[in-house]
Amino acid sequence: MPPKNTEFAAQYGESCVEFYDELYRHVDPDIVTRLYELSAGGRVLELGIGTGRMALPLAARGVDVSGIEGSPSMLAKLRSKLGGSRLRVVQGNFADVGIDGPFSLVFALVSTFFLLRSHEEQQRCFNAVAKLLSERGCFVLENFEPLGAVPITDNSTDNSSVNQQLYLARQIVGTLNGPREYRVRLCYVAPQQLDEMAHKAGLRLQGRWNNWKRRAFTPGHQMHVSAYVRG
Repeated sequence: MPPKNTEFAAQYGESCVEFYDELYRHVDPDIVTRLYELSAGGRVLELGIGTGRMALPLAARGVDVSGIEGSPSMLAKLRSKLGGSRLRVVQGNFADVGIDGPFSLVFALVSTFFLLRSHEEQQRCFNAVAKLLSERGCFVLENFEPLGAVPITDNSTDNSSVNQQLYLARQIVGTLNGPREYRVRLCYVAPQQLDEMAHKAGLRLQGRWNNWKRRAFTPGHQMHVSAYVRG
């Protein structure tokens, strides 16, 4: 099992907050543009808003952005940034999405969805998001295959943990203060499993692409962007 401080999304944020902005210093304008288009002029909710890497550029375009974040240190850094204090952000587990809708767009990037601790939590997240989407709203997930991550065994006696694909990802990051290491526990979900979770929540796959330019996804690509709408 991984160290306890890598178990939860909140503790992931606590473990890398010092160098998170260095890790994700580049903001892809294609992602911001695509999310802006998908927002369709409505309210937007980011799951795992972090330090505002995507939320702040969207807000700068006039989008009404809210967020959920488990890490208090991430939230403190977000609020210290220009425009960060104006965002509506809730601290908590985004499996339960404790914020009022409706939203025209809900999204989670860079495999943040895999930080949820179990398939049961991930299904809860789908269920909660489905209730918050506007009639033409969209739930977008950007996920990466866990290449290089080490499979781990969950010793939990909880039956909900059976058949889950758990991985421990380890990365060395070069920062201004020298190399830093962080580890994170991932509960992987294959694209087909995501579609099944969506179906149970009353959503359907609208489209899946292998990048933000909407190039067609085929099995074997390292990443995929999946968009779900009401079924």
